[in-house]
Amino acid sequence: MNLKDKIIAFDIDGTLARNDAKPSTFTCETIKKLVNEGYHICLVTGRQWISSADIYQKCGLKEACVFCNGAFVYHPIKDVIIHEIKIPKEDVFYFVDNLELLDCVLDIMYEVEWDTYSLKGYPWNVNQINGDFHQNLKKEPCSLNIIAKSIDQQEKIKAIITSLKNYNYRYWNLQGEVYNAEFSKKEGLNHLLDYYHKTEDDLIFFGDASNDKSALMYAKYSVAMKNANDEIKKISRYVSDYTNEEDGAIRFLLKLIENEKILDDINPKSWTN
Repeated sequence: MNLKDKIIAFDIDGTLARNDAKPSTFTCETIKKLVNEGYHICLVTGRQWISSADIYQKCGLKEACVFCNGAFVYHPIKDVIIHEIKIPKEDVFYFVDNLELLDCVLDIMYEVEWDTYSLKGYPWNVNQINGDFHQNLKKEPCSLNIIAKSIDQQEKIKAIITSLKNYNYRYWNLQGEVYNAEFSKKEGLNHLLDYYHKTEDDLIFFGDASNDKSALMYAKYSVAMKNANDEIKKISRYVSDYTNEEDGAIRFLLKLIENEKILDDINPKSWTN
């Protein structure tokens, strides 16, 4: 078994990143070193590219990655879109014109290329364009970000979003993501693996949350974070010894590199999706 022949994929939030939404200097520097040694490391995240670019660059990554929960597979170095599923304009307008939804949110935002678009001007990112999406929406996004007025409003927001059967909504605290229900990180990873002429047998995936479930069940070598819930740990082949606050993902990867026989010694689980 040679880990340099594998695709090593990390979720960001709750996995690679600490609770401040950033990986530690130790994690970034270690990944950069491993990439330079020939390991193929990528990101598989609910975030859009613009929100992941800083981590991609600080970690010295060189591979294609999966963004928007599988809806956008992109190679930043080569500027190649491998796979893309967008939210149609009419659906974006359905959300931003829904008075019941607007009553629950502080703002609705989306990112396209290097620009951030905000409906109400909530401070979100640099290069932010504020105002009516009917005027500003030039290119269709792959996902939408929502900032709720209160945590109590999140389930109501979810019910409104999912009333359009094509969409899912996941949230943490005041922040939420609207994404295509027909696609998941598994589908995004399938496109990424095809691009590299690999299969799920060549995939090591690290995750922690419900939107990682499909990828954890898909990968032959799946690692749940110590901070993941019991359901996620149950479906994963391994559980990290440390949480995301303790650099658990990269420390577990270093453990695998130190003893690659760990991967050979355990019969892989057979998952059904």
